[in-house]
Amino acid sequence: MANLGHLSLKSWAQHPARNYLLQAVRLYCELQASKETDMELVQVFLWLAQVLVSGHQLTHGLLCYEMALLFGLRHRHLKSQLQATKSLCHFYSSVSPNPEACITYHEHWLALAQQLRDREMEGRLLESLGQLYRNLNTARSLRRSLTCIKESLRIFIDLGETDKAAEAWLGAGRLHYLMQEDELVELCLQAAIQTALKSEEPLLALKLYEEAGDVFFNGTRHRHHAVEYYRAGAVPLARRLKAVRTELRIFNKLTELQISLEGYEKALEFATLAARLSTVTGDQRQELVAFHRLATVYYSLHMYEMAEDCYLKTLSLCPPWLQSPKEALYYAKVYYRLGRLTFCQLKDAHDATEYFLLALAAAVLLGDEELQDTIRSRLDNICQSPLWHSRPSGCSSERARWLSGGGLAL
Repeated sequence: MANLGHLSLKSWAQHPARNYLLQAVRLYCELQASKETDMELVQVFLWLAQVLVSGHQLTHGLLCYEMALLFGLRHRHLKSQLQATKSLCHFYSSVSPNPEACITYHEHWLALAQQLRDREMEGRLLESLGQLYRNLNTARSLRRSLTCIKESLRIFIDLGETDKAAEAWLGAGRLHYLMQEDELVELCLQAAIQTALKSEEPLLALKLYEEAGDVFFNGTRHRHHAVEYYRAGAVPLARRLKAVRTELRIFNKLTELQISLEGYEKALEFATLAARLSTVTGDQRQELVAFHRLATVYYSLHMYEMAEDCYLKTLSLCPPWLQSPKEALYYAKVYYRLGRLTFCQLKDAHDATEYFLLALAAAVLLGDEELQDTIRSRLDNICQSPLWHSRPSGCSSERARWLSGGGLAL
């Protein structure tokens, strides 16, 4: 019966598989208990759990997984415990997420790996446990996460797994940052990078330079420290490896960082480099993002004509026909900003009107009545303003529009 159930399971015949396996469980329960029959029953429970979970009978499936583990524990059979524990970890991580239960079974899996003296498995599980504890994000769980990462680091060093050791150093640096132990953050991050450099794997070193910068970039303290890892470390390596997309991503991060720190002159340098790179990637979305950031920097520096040109460049990179509400919202926001910029800063009422009308059209497609009312109010104010009457329509077309007009050089 068990074999028929397994064959049905492999053939995706769920209903027959369930019936055969249930009958097999009943028959095993009628047999005189022994280690051999109980270990066979463990396998039947695991197959039955798989059928029940795939049929969305999660409670019954979980019960079968737990029964399999109980029989393994009863006979102190490490292999069957390992099978059941792996299944329970998958259940609580992917099928029915429960972080605490997932940690409990990962801890048991770790104990089994230690009993089996499988150092590679132990290191991998410590790495996973470190991430699980970190996700809980409490003072106690972060401390436990750090312990797991340090233990995994020792194992990876002993096994000569340089890439894993470098990742573990990086993980320790992240945790020290979260725990506000700033004096240890740089120490761990530098150790991660030096370990990667010694391995003579430039792609690994590039990855770690960027991720070390990300520790500060994604944080709330000492964000300016990211510049050293990005600019002095990651960018030269990316250029040497001709990793254009990575270099572009880093310059985008540097631009965003400098904007947030109000270092607009530096932001302009990085945004210009990002925009140049974006034109050779062949990815229009990346190009749009780069030119939008460049427009934002020009606006912050009060270089309004350049900002207008860059915003128009981003719009030229959008599809000619709006295909989604997200695209309509982008059109509405950019044309609205162009309208405000042109009217308030460039003092051109007629171009501002054209931009606001295009923003209004996008808002109508979007169905955003509040935005429509705001734009109509702006249009009324423009038509009643002295600028509307003081400058004839059309003279604003003399403004330089190099990028949006098809120019390539920045």
